[in-house]
Amino acid sequence: MAVLEISQRLASLTDTHKECMSLISRLSKLDTPGNDSTRTELANVIHQSLRDAESELELLSAQVEDEVGDGAQVALKSKVAKMGEDLKIARLQYRKAQLFAKRNALAAEKREREALLGGSGKSTPDSITGKRKGNQKLSQNDLILHASTDITTALRRTHTLLQSELSRSQFATETLNTSTAALQDLTHRYSAFDDIISSSRALISDLVRKNKSDRWYYEKAIQILLILLIWLVIRRLLWGPIYLVLGVPFRMTWWGLSLAAGGLGVGGRGEISQGAGMGMGVVTTVQVAGIPESMLETEPPGGRATPVLGEGEKSMKEQVEGVIYGEPGLEVEKVEMEKAKPADRSPKHRSMEYNPEEERQAREKGHPETHDEL
Repeated sequence: MAVLEISQRLASLTDTHKECMSLISRLSKLDTPGNDSTRTELANVIHQSLRDAESELELLSAQVEDEVGDGAQVALKSKVAKMGEDLKIARLQYRKAQLFAKRNALAAEKREREALLGGSGKSTPDSITGKRKGNQKLSQNDLILHASTDITTALRRTHTLLQSELSRSQFATETLNTSTAALQDLTHRYSAFDDIISSSRALISDLVRKNKSDRWYYEKAIQILLILLIWLVIRRLLWGPIYLVLGVPFRMTWWGLSLAAGGLGVGGRGEISQGAGMGMGVVTTVQVAGIPESMLETEPPGGRATPVLGEGEKSMKEQVEGVIYGEPGLEVEKVEMEKAKPADRSPKHRSMEYNPEEERQAREKGHPETHDEL
């Protein structure tokens, strides 16, 4: 599509070139005297046509460079170059035609003057002389008139040019004033824009600093909220299973250990002594610190004998309570038992002796060794 359009424009440009060449030929053959306006008008028409053709040629060359592909670009470039050469030749022919037209006009004026000055027919010398003088006067007057007319026309053209230049200078002055005012307004706006930019920069830096602190607060608040939610979930939903799985066995173990330790503390410190032999007939003796050996019962291997209490005898529990609460009858029995002790007791038996002073001191200090139960 672009190639067809460019070809059509080149064809119209060729037609314009042909018209210009015909006008140039007409201008070069123009030899009528006194037709300066016709010659000037024809020259202006040719000049305008050539200028339009050159502008169109420049546009065509730019369009060929931009829009046409490599295949058709070479042919169109050659046509455009040929048209450019034709326009250059037409421009030269136009200048030559202007010179020829001017020369022809001058030659026609010269021939006209010669025709006016030259005599025709036969006459007397006086009449011929008078006619020549009249023709000479007329020719001089015509020359002066033509000269004054040319000067007036030139002055009018100069005046017109000066007026046009003055109007252009006034327009340029107005444009300059408008541009100056626009530049001043733009400078004022730019200064205000600089102030806005500086204040915006300070505002942005302040916002960035506050954003950092706010972000830190938001993060901490979110962390606290998450911890609180996790604690609520654990406390409301998982606390019971966790307590059943971990807390109850731990507490039961702790209570068992505490009860075992308490049982050992209530029963007193006991020592189990076992004989060296592991055979049959070995008797096991349990010794308890703080109780006389005569109060302990020894169970034979064959079975446990149930003691028979008389009316005057006390049970073991009553005797221990008497020791704890300090009954006087038990004190007399203790003295008798101490008198009946053999002299050759071993250190082990001496360590098992009952000392009421030590028992009383231990009870006053709140020692946990009580003899409520054996």
